[in-house]
Amino acid sequence: MTKAMLLLKFAGLEFSEDRGGYHKAPKGKLPFIDDEGLMVADSTSSVFT
Repeated sequence: MTKAMLLLKFAGLEFSEDRGGYHKAPKGKLPFIDDEGLMVADSTSSVFT
């Protein structure tokens, strides 16, 4: 479980996990968050956004 997944779980937010690979990742790294088209590649930034 990644830091981002743990924080989403603790916040009670629904999320899905896609292990499709790096092809959609904005920085070519995993994990990243796709929030209805807003791509966030840094989990630290996603916590404070």
